[in-house]
Amino acid sequence: MKTLLIATSNPWKIEMFRELLDWIDLNLVFLSDLEEKIPAPIEDWETIEANALLKAKYYSERTWLTTLADDAWFEIDELDWEPWIMARRWAGQLPDYVSDDDWIVFYLNKVKHIDKELLNASFPFARCLYLPEWKHFFQVDKILFFMSKTPRKNYKPGWPTSAFRVLEDWRHEMDVWLGDDIWHEQAKKPWLWKLLENL
Repeated sequence: MKTLLIATSNPWKIEMFRELLDWIDLNLVFLSDLEEKIPAPIEDWETIEANALLKAKYYSERTWLTTLADDAWFEIDELDWEPWIMARRWAGQLPDYVSDDDWIVFYLNKVKHIDKELLNASFPFARCLYLPEWKHFFQVDKILFFMSKTPRKNYKPGWPTSAFRVLEDWRHEMDVWLGDDIWHEQAKKPWLWKLLENL
């Protein structure tokens, strides 16, 4: 059985990847499973592809395991595509450990001048599969959605954008129910399958 290191120790992401990859015969390993903890790399590139490659290469070279890493941001058209990179930190305008509540207040202040309830948003993402023989492969795409100006409870802790995300009608055709916390990952799953054909 092949082993795949997924470069995350986030419990929510671990659960998500286990669900997304339950169809394939793989030994999944996460950063939190490693006996020796590896310090995180500095993600200092300005594209999601470059940061995904940086992380995948970094962890693969330290473990000699085939590694999957990702990077993403989201953009709001009406805010001239803010927050762009480092969406949680709003491109550096917020501290590293900003709380969900503080992020929500910041977002609401950013959009309060916009005279519409639904804002056009997108979720560009990149995943990099890095093999120990220095080959790598990318999955890159973008998902469109809407952001509202009215927060909702309950949202997923650590993901305050889910308090404002509005699903489009076409997602019903994907058999994704409205309460699905990983709807955007379900949408990306066919591309993930294609990427893992390179294992």
